[in-house]
Amino acid sequence: MEKFSNWRDKATGVAPFLQISNQTNVLKAALTVVSVVVRVPLLLILTHFLVILPNAPQFVLSSILYVLGVFSWDVQVTGVKKK
Repeated sequence: MEKFSNWRDKATGVAPFLQISNQTNVLKAALTVVSVVVRVPLLLILTHFLVILPNAPQFVLSSILYVLGVFSWDVQVTGVKKK
């Protein structure tokens, strides 16, 4: 690994050609599996509500976004001129 030491950034010491070691965290992997097991059935149920309840799509679509991890979003109207 020392053969690339002359390629290091002089100011920061960052070596661009060294591999980054990815260590797997058991807790993170377990939480990911639990998250998938909970979210996929919820998404399937909510998409069925889009067919069953055609008059309430905004609530169902907002719930789908919430399950996917989008908790808030900004709505902006552009290009509208007041008369």
